Amino acid sequence: MADLNDFKLIKQISKRYFNNFANNIALNEEFKDLDKERFGFYFFILENITGNKDLIDLKDNIID
Repeated sequence: MADLNDFKLIKQISKRYFNNFANNIALNEEFKDLDKERFGFYFFILENITGNKDLIDLKDNIID
């Protein structure tokens, strides 16, 4: 069963994915932390489902 620490860990991982993506494409826009975590979560889930670690390729699969 997941506890609060698991959710905090997923939040940190998701934010790290977003920051890695933003650094790779030199993203200059400002995002709220919640938006960073939401978009980063998409990368995290897509990488784990597809096995593709290329964030640039994964961005094409995000349609939200």
